[in-house]
Amino acid sequence: MKKQLLIILIIIVNAICFLASFAYYHIAKAEQSPKYAQVQKEGVFFYSLNGEELFVIPKTFYVELLDKKNEQGFYSARYINQKGLVKANEIQCVSLAPNQPFLNYVNFRILANQSAEIRTEPSKKGGANTLICSLDLYETNFIFYGKMQGDEVVPLLDNIWFYCEYVKANQHIKGYVYSGLVDQVAPYTELELSSCPIDEHNWEEDVQANASPSTSLALDMPNNTQMIIIICISIPILLLLLALFAPVKIGKIIKTKPIKNN
Repeated sequence: MKKQLLIILIIIVNAICFLASFAYYHIAKAEQSPKYAQVQKEGVFFYSLNGEELFVIPKTFYVELLDKKNEQGFYSARYINQKGLVKANEIQCVSLAPNQPFLNYVNFRILANQSAEIRTEPSKKGGANTLICSLDLYETNFIFYGKMQGDEVVPLLDNIWFYCEYVKANQHIKGYVYSGLVDQVAPYTELELSSCPIDEHNWEEDVQANASPSTSLALDMPNNTQMIIIICISIPILLLLLALFAPVKIGKIIKTKPIKNN
């Protein structure tokens, strides 16, 4: 009975070690340091995941890069609470970002009554189809993301719309507000250009740095190779099991078999 428990324990330990390497990989990947890039010129757009232009990212501020550059030359990125895409050739990757990489402290106030709205596009041409909600007079609960050119709703008041996040009753609503209907837009100061530019981030370095040599080797192996390793570990265990128990069974047979007298 003790031998059986020992063999079972060996099998369980091997299985746990193998599965733990993959669990460790996902933990290390989740805890890797954020990667940033700076917008160092005017007119750099932040795109939706569908590739539509959402807003112009304020110059000198940063985006967090979420994944390596794709075949189309875009990074998956985050700006404040918005996930989307940025063009790789329009931003500068950096090894270090400031504590406040986003311009998330600009606020403004709704000045017009019954005509200010949040819309899904910088235009009122869509009517009810693009209307998200109306805004109350003197409303200020907004997070400013960036500007976007659209329709000139009020003559001589420009065609700029603010892409923003409206916070109301625990709801976070993103959309466009016409800039001609707001006031008290808080000014902001541009950041300095980063002194830590790099060509591109190494997306494997964090996992490799945190992983042990055996774990790193397992992560680089294809699935077929990993299956072969499992089989190679399992077969010796089975052979050991047979080697341990077969002699015991044979001995029992010899002892219990009656001896014939000639």
